[in-house]
Amino acid sequence: MNRLELVAETLRAALNEVATVAPTWLQALASPVWCERYGTRIDDTRLPQGQAKRDTYAQLVGEDGFALLDALEAPTAPAPLRDLPMITALRRTWQRHYERATGEGGILDHPGRAGIRFKSNRELPLAAESIASPYDPEARYRQKCDTQWTGYMVHVSETCESTAPHLLTQVHTTTAAVYEAQGTVPIHQALSAKELAPREHFVDGAYISADVLVASQEEHGITLRGPTRPIQGWQAQTDGAYDLSQFTVDWEQRQARCPQGKVSTVWRE
Repeated sequence: MNRLELVAETLRAALNEVATVAPTWLQALASPVWCERYGTRIDDTRLPQGQAKRDTYAQLVGEDGFALLDALEAPTAPAPLRDLPMITALRRTWQRHYERATGEGGILDHPGRAGIRFKSNRELPLAAESIASPYDPEARYRQKCDTQWTGYMVHVSETCESTAPHLLTQVHTTTAAVYEAQGTVPIHQALSAKELAPREHFVDGAYISADVLVASQEEHGITLRGPTRPIQGWQAQTDGAYDLSQFTVDWEQRQARCPQGKVSTVWRE
């Protein structure tokens, strides 16, 4: 979902959940336009077209959401409603996507439109911290090469002996926002706990880091094998520049030699 779909559908889901628990309370609170605005699932094709109209719609959704959250904090609101899963998702989503102006002492200047602002994309926290769907709060957005999705990643370990059947030995699931190298250690811990740790573990470059290479050998006796990640520095992208591959490193003497034969004078760990 895009941001406009997300905020509106999150509010719709929250209203539906409240309606199943306290329909009479919600009926007394809800504005008549809420039934029309949130009566059906939010879809981008049915949202207003044009940036100005979309900005107005985002503002209206923000006001409606804060109206519901404010009502839930009132003493007369049924207490169980405040801890409903969809209300929790609504609260977190509004904290991320909306800013509410406050006056001195943290009091809202005025509850109307002037006090609420839909944040710009560049103001948002990292995607790893945000809810991407009200129906699955742990799902996260991820882009890998040309593939984009919202959900999870599954990391599968498999035997690869040429003379034996290939068997799955471990399946590790993370949110889509967890980088692959963060999963290598938990995978090795699980394999060791089941006494299935391999002598050699072949992985792609995303699962390798310097720390993981050392920890795999020292803690589990696993030799991690795979391609190194490409060098991202500007030197590797610029013709005539010296990248790391053009230097010779003498680890015993703690010296590095450049392509012109000059030797470094300083060594820092």
